[in-house]
Amino acid sequence: MKKQIVFLLLTIFTLQTFSTVRIAGNGTAPASFTVPVTTQVFDPATGTFFVGLDSNGGDYAISKALRLFGSAIPTFSAIGSDDFLKDQPIEFLALATCKGSKTPNLAAVTEADNPLEQTMVIALNNGGTIVQQSDALKDASSLVNVNGADTTGIVNIVANKNFIFAAVRESGDGDFAGASVDGGIAVVGLNPTTLAVTQAAAIPSDSGIKARNVNNTTPEIVIAGTPEITENVVALHWDDQLQRLYIGLQLLTETSGGGAANDRSRAIIVAQVDTTGELTFTRFFPDAALPGAGGVRVDLIIAGRQDVDEPVAVDVFHIRTLHATTGTSYLIVNSGVTIDPALPPRHFIHALPLVDLQDPSIVTQGTLADKNTAPVACRFTTAAAAEADLTSSVVDAFSIVGAGPIPIPPDGIISDIQTVHDAVYVSIGTAQTDNSEAGIFYSHIQSDTTGQIVRWTPWTKRAFPANGFPDDAPLIDPVEFF
Repeated sequence: MKKQIVFLLLTIFTLQTFSTVRIAGNGTAPASFTVPVTTQVFDPATGTFFVGLDSNGGDYAISKALRLFGSAIPTFSAIGSDDFLKDQPIEFLALATCKGSKTPNLAAVTEADNPLEQTMVIALNNGGTIVQQSDALKDASSLVNVNGADTTGIVNIVANKNFIFAAVRESGDGDFAGASVDGGIAVVGLNPTTLAVTQAAAIPSDSGIKARNVNNTTPEIVIAGTPEITENVVALHWDDQLQRLYIGLQLLTETSGGGAANDRSRAIIVAQVDTTGELTFTRFFPDAALPGAGGVRVDLIIAGRQDVDEPVAVDVFHIRTLHATTGTSYLIVNSGVTIDPALPPRHFIHALPLVDLQDPSIVTQGTLADKNTAPVACRFTTAAAAEADLTSSVVDAFSIVGAGPIPIPPDGIISDIQTVHDAVYVSIGTAQTDNSEAGIFYSHIQSDTTGQIVRWTPWTKRAFPANGFPDDAPLIDPVEFF
């Protein structure tokens, strides 16, 4: 649900506790803006909150506000006056920066006539004074050393200082994943100074300008069988410390009407980008770590192994990373794994230990760590290699953020996740009812002397919707994001 009111949740961004405060933009109170907010991103290095608006937002199409300092209440300022942005609906927004930078750039995608049909990306500086737009991005089709065809549309983006990563659909009304074979991840080079944006050749040993394929034959997904991947749904996250891109999918371990016993798949791909934009995929854990024997597995958080005629649904909804102050690193995922594809549980957040060798050139950097090997100098250094090394949501308390499910129904919506130091915050995209909470919840790590997490504190409500007791409705509106 799109909202025109933006409230700064001061409990996250400051050391003091406050109630929610309305942040003014170009709207008339109580609305922050004249049109709904569609997307947002927060820059922790500068404390700046950027939002994108729906159509006809004028110069406020992209706006920014600083977090609270002292008693002054911040206001939104417009940075969307460029012709590429003014009055345009903003479909996606991402930071294009590096860890600790005080001068972040942004990447954006405007919505075309229909959702997920825009073919170009936009780069802008944080003041909106420099704005550049790419040509139409290419999909992953064509022969080796030949450019791909123009994509049908962009499904999601994420970025770092030098590249924008865009999940693109196959040309000719094709999809990202699903039954399409030529959708994938386009890598767009970004000049941090001029903001010039140019698509790179993303496939190793292929000079053609095209995306890197993601489909149901991608070996970093498939262990055995032919999975069925949900089209045009992908979670993306760039981690600057690990220098890794995480790609999260939603899939079944077998194609409808087919499959066999012990078909198995992973729903996370780890990717590394070199200085030219070439994208190398890595398995999150090796195939041998999930062998065919042993029966159904629905406890592996981002992977599954099916039984004879019961495909396992593995759904990744959100991805973040947490670098604890103790030194260890974790992949934070909102995911559901079940043998009933119609009812994927959405109300769990899990933590998976990550290898951090402080060297991006090593292939296991950012992959799943062996849960049985203690950290070395407060970092996980041994990658999972066998089934006993894999993190289980059933037996590993460290993996269950909040020590249990979020207090919403299994099909309730977690609309956003943020990690701040040693805590995970989630916003609830489901209206409050007798069986579901609304607002923002958080959970904090509890670590041992080696620096690894042993458990999490129970979910605690951190912020209540500012319109928590509306006069004209019995329900509390959902919180879409921070």
